[in-house]
Amino acid sequence: METSPYSLFDFVLPFTWSFIISVFAIPSIIFVAHVKNLLDEPNVRTVHHSLTPRLGGVAIFAGFTSSITIFGSMNQGVQFLLAGSVILFFIGIKDDLVSVSAFKKFFVQILATGIVMILGDIRITSFQGVLGIHELDIGTSYAFTFLVIMGISNSINLIDGLDGLAGTILVIVATTFGLFIQFFGGAEFAPYSMVAICLIGAIIGFLRYNFYNAVVFMGDTGSLVSGLVVSVLAIEFIEMAKVPAGPSMAVCVLIVPISKRQRKQYHGKTNDG
Repeated sequence: METSPYSLFDFVLPFTWSFIISVFAIPSIIFVAHVKNLLDEPNVRTVHHSLTPRLGGVAIFAGFTSSITIFGSMNQGVQFLLAGSVILFFIGIKDDLVSVSAFKKFFVQILATGIVMILGDIRITSFQGVLGIHELDIGTSYAFTFLVIMGISNSINLIDGLDGLAGTILVIVATTFGLFIQFFGGAEFAPYSMVAICLIGAIIGFLRYNFYNAVVFMGDTGSLVSGLVVSVLAIEFIEMAKVPAGPSMAVCVLIVPISKRQRKQYHGKTNDG
């Protein structure tokens, strides 16, 4: 079996880099947010009781993109994943600062998803026999991949509600997919294990300030970018075809964000509204 070109030791530096960038960027982000009054105000739909910045995603984005750019392998898929992440970063930060209409945000998500699917050629091509379905024709492949990326991205956005919730789930999901890709994906899929470790480091740095009582929230900037990255990891996990019934296992890993609408469970109360 073809093995990954990375050893576990190779992940130490990119993880450390993304963690340090994230954990040291957030105090400055919090300071600037308070000085410029870029704060989320408590209301009847929130559980926090003080003015709190929701720009933590800026630190996640900085840690992740800088680490993967320096240490990762820039194959076609990773290159266009970064391009899609940049687009989502800008619409996310605008929404966190001044609010953006749902239509505009949805349109930008479609653009980012199209870049990843079409230019990056990241898509689900087979169900591996799940539900009796094997190879997908190209039209079905693009349509289903579109639904997967949009669904996972928005699910992550919806669970960004309670202190530490979205970040912890993202770390668990990215770690699971990253380990499977590292040990079973071989050289072809190895760049995505590096993508996973860079995201994990950035989110853990963010979680340092997001657990109860959170002093910063992830916001749309972090949840949209992280959701896109995790959706790509899920697709590459399925495409490895080394794990029996890969699509079913991917659903199991993602069961929390993609099951019920979490906000309904919390009676509409969230950190960032």
